[in-house]
Amino acid sequence: MQWCQSFNLVVAIAGLAASNCAAENLLYNGDFEDSETNWSLFAPGDASTVGCSWSVTTEDPHSGTCAAEMQSPEAVRYGIVNYVKDHVFTPGQRYRVTAWVKAGDDFQPKFDSPGFLLRVTMFATERGWENATNGIIYLGVDDAVVRGGDVSVFEGQTMPTKWTKLEAVFEASPDTAKMNVSLFVWKGSGSFYVDDVSLELVEDSTPISAGAE
Repeated sequence: MQWCQSFNLVVAIAGLAASNCAAENLLYNGDFEDSETNWSLFAPGDASTVGCSWSVTTEDPHSGTCAAEMQSPEAVRYGIVNYVKDHVFTPGQRYRVTAWVKAGDDFQPKFDSPGFLLRVTMFATERGWENATNGIIYLGVDDAVVRGGDVSVFEGQTMPTKWTKLEAVFEASPDTAKMNVSLFVWKGSGSFYVDDVSLELVEDSTPISAGAE
């Protein structure tokens, strides 16, 4: 009996350690399994008048039962946004951002535009991110990563028609007080799909992705 109790205790501790090692997604509903919860549409300028929209679809998700479908009848820039909640940012922390994306059969990016970008925005406590371009990370569909506001490197990307993983590791700006992840159709028309979006805290020793320094 004592041996069984000791064995069960070891198993329980091992299970607890394994669960603690599992990375936590700081974005609630990053897999869209809870419908549109915690996501909001961002449609600036002409995007607000042409009827761009997004919804949750059950057709061909990357995993689970749902994915996000972004749709616009004209080539405009718009996106969906998810804010990190209930997380305290401290200097030196590093994060891994991930998403799975693919273009629909009818998706048409505007000539020489990025077509699609993932953006991480870090907000300071006393000033907006517009004055701190070091607090912006962009990911393209061709593995390019840029820290700052210049997205010209992404112009003319080839849009993937099969589920493709976007991933980068970056260090948060020292004055980060809040953070969001935005998924942008960057001047494109038709349908674009996104699934399994995550933002995870990683070890400080995790290498930063090239371009995100």
